[in-house]
Amino acid sequence: MNPAPDATQFALTGQLPLVLLVAVPLAFVVSLWLLWFYLRAVRRSMHRRGDVDWNARTGSPMEAGGNPLPLLAFADASQAPETPPAAVALLRAALSRRRLSALAVSASGIVFAAAMALVYMTANGIQILPFRFLFLTVCHGWPLVIALGLLLAVSWRGWLLLVGVYMALLALATVPALSDTFKPVTAAAAWVLINLPATVLALLFLSRRIRAVGPLVLTLSIFIIGGANVILTAIGGSDDRIRMAAAIGESLGLDGHQAFIATALIGAILLGVVGWMLLRGIGKLYQNRAISDQSITVDALWLLFAVVTGIDLAVAGPVWFLAALAVFVLYRIVTRLGLAIAGWGRAKPGSPPRLLLLRVFSLGSRSERLFDAFANTWRYAGTLRLIAGPDLATTTVEPHEFLDFMSGHLSRRFISDPETLDQRLAESAGERDFDGRYRVSDLFCHDTTWKMVLRRLARDSDAVLMDLRGFGPTNKGCVFEIHELMALVDLNRAVFVVDGTTDMDFLKSSFAEGWAKLPPASPNRTASRPAAHLFRVEQDRDVDGLLTAVARAARP
Repeated sequence: MNPAPDATQFALTGQLPLVLLVAVPLAFVVSLWLLWFYLRAVRRSMHRRGDVDWNARTGSPMEAGGNPLPLLAFADASQAPETPPAAVALLRAALSRRRLSALAVSASGIVFAAAMALVYMTANGIQILPFRFLFLTVCHGWPLVIALGLLLAVSWRGWLLLVGVYMALLALATVPALSDTFKPVTAAAAWVLINLPATVLALLFLSRRIRAVGPLVLTLSIFIIGGANVILTAIGGSDDRIRMAAAIGESLGLDGHQAFIATALIGAILLGVVGWMLLRGIGKLYQNRAISDQSITVDALWLLFAVVTGIDLAVAGPVWFLAALAVFVLYRIVTRLGLAIAGWGRAKPGSPPRLLLLRVFSLGSRSERLFDAFANTWRYAGTLRLIAGPDLATTTVEPHEFLDFMSGHLSRRFISDPETLDQRLAESAGERDFDGRYRVSDLFCHDTTWKMVLRRLARDSDAVLMDLRGFGPTNKGCVFEIHELMALVDLNRAVFVVDGTTDMDFLKSSFAEGWAKLPPASPNRTASRPAAHLFRVEQDRDVDGLLTAVARAARP
């Protein structure tokens, strides 16, 4: 017998599953730990003061003057008499792009499922009959449910709907495939064996708390754990190599256990360096827009299912593991083709609307939920810019930013002067990724620069969305932002989100104070019926009306 295939088969069916079982939970724990440190580093840098106070140097526009002002009113942004055609077209185009993107991913997922079903049946010697093929195709299509849930940012009701539709399709595909040898319990067992292991692993590294960095940390974890496993297996496969490693350890003053640990560390470091270089490459691809934050997450999901299925198929021979990976490659090709057919390209005529997002930082997870639900559609319409804060720091972190943090260079992402601000804004130019979405630009600011950045963004944005849920007298920074917006932005271009936790009396007094000090150059001085547009959000995911209000404000 040829020992090489046996060794390869053992590595694929025995060692690779062990690496995944260790690496995925490790990636989950390490991601939580790293994100905690990342958030702490962001907070520290935000409160760091530089040698020059650029806030003071840029000056404030809040100097009262000019003719007497009419009374400022408060309008319900959800009850506008009509929505301009341009705003309707903007929102419809965004919703259409989102649907086309979901269709493209669905098509590639169906191709993945069908191709994997063929590979699965061939590797296991299952006769390819139409109803069996249909059943196994639906089984291997389960990752599409998870992918669509991530792409559409659905609520728990949406998740239940997706799962319910899938289970109904699975039942419809199972009934005609039943026979004397293929009973319902057999079908259920087949689904569990095909999908349950990968689903459990996917739910760990795609958990909401770590989703932004989970795939990156998992990649590095696999290389580190795999490196330790490879070197220990290589040495343990030969008595001569074991004696040589023991002799080297003894010469260094290490006992048997210490030599074992040292050997594992050497392997982990060597392949860990390779994994780190791969992550830096991913960061470069992201910066060059060859990949997107969405594609990193969704591709990692499909790759995981392909690898887990390949491990199962490798029992029939290592070539079937490669066949499973080939199916993933096919999925990537079809995805790119589908998005290309949908009409996505890097160069698009005209400038997308630029939306500035401001909010009360103390909202925490409530801010994340509304942001996810709103941004999921808005990013198909235009860019989204915000001043980074502790509430969304771990949600909007981009691959290259996180890698800078892990390299100890997070400080270079912070804006220290107007020139750095110009550079960051140039990096976030309005250009779509290949999947049709615009990016979120989170600008990191020190205490001495955030006001300068706010003024620049207020002047350069087409619309402003300010989340004032939880707003009260302690939110002095938000009071300043309200005053600056009144001075620099046409209030018809701004939407202010409120709810039952907003101190409305203090909010109105803050607007009145800013209105009384409105500078002569403010665009609101010429308004015939000036009004602040408030939008009341009762539920974090009730954002359809909010999207309409923002589209109205950001109309071309």
